[in-house]
Amino acid sequence: MLIKKTVVNVSQAGPISITTNSGSVLQFDVVRMLNWIEIIFNTISDKWHAIGRRALKNLIVHNKGYPYLMERSVEICYTSDRPKVLESYFEVVTQVLIEHTDYPLAFWRILGAVLCTLGNQKREIRMKSARLLRTLEERQQKSSRLQDFDISISDKTTAVYKLAQFETSKRLAKQHSDLAFIIFSEFSLHFRSLQPDAQRNLVAAILPWVQAIELQVEPSGGPTARSYMLLANLFEITIRCSSILPNEVQALWQALATGPHGGNVQLVLDFIINLCLDRKEQNFVEYAKQIVVFLSSTLPVLR
Repeated sequence: MLIKKTVVNVSQAGPISITTNSGSVLQFDVVRMLNWIEIIFNTISDKWHAIGRRALKNLIVHNKGYPYLMERSVEICYTSDRPKVLESYFEVVTQVLIEHTDYPLAFWRILGAVLCTLGNQKREIRMKSARLLRTLEERQQKSSRLQDFDISISDKTTAVYKLAQFETSKRLAKQHSDLAFIIFSEFSLHFRSLQPDAQRNLVAAILPWVQAIELQVEPSGGPTARSYMLLANLFEITIRCSSILPNEVQALWQALATGPHGGNVQLVLDFIINLCLDRKEQNFVEYAKQIVVFLSSTLPVLR
């Protein structure tokens, strides 16, 4: 009964904080409200999910000054391992962003999540993802001709729609190459909390962005902060996942080497050599050897 009363209250449209005549600010507990909605979405009832979606949408739409509401919903689109939960959160995110053209959410913040849902098993989610990508890109006044992949994305064959996911990501990476580092940062943030199957899907979505990245160096010769971020995260992923996802880890390193930026290879080698020398960890040396093998299998410059 407590949950039912909570839902009725939360589903009412309006701001979650007000300022009284005396200047005092009265505000609901945002985290608790989102937790209540999460409890609703963890049920199997379609009726409760409908109520939960209405509640979440009202919260987001009527409280644009609280970006955490939308950002948390986008995060769950990355991390949820329950299909029904993911579907409800993504439905709300899609509705808000399509219906409210002025909603203050940066393109890069949603882009990675939608590329992931583009590889979802459920056709309806994939089609919503494709529509949302086209809509958001149009608002950027750019076009990657994503409609070319609509038929493949709607196909029920996994190999077909997965290829369409990759090609869509490839076109977007080319059109929005300036976002590559930040898209990789989002990828790294969520990757470690996912199950292996979801990690594979995320790698498939991110590979074209890694390939588009040009690693850069400081005047002193070391990697810039952004380049160091990418290499450090990729090295950590290698340590954590190379035994579970060997093909995916290899593909990530090779994407750095097979892109148009030939200088990436030398910077990667310098990074792993210096890291091994600084840390003096035998395990690091073993992982560094793996990385050299990954790179040498594709780059004639190392032969």
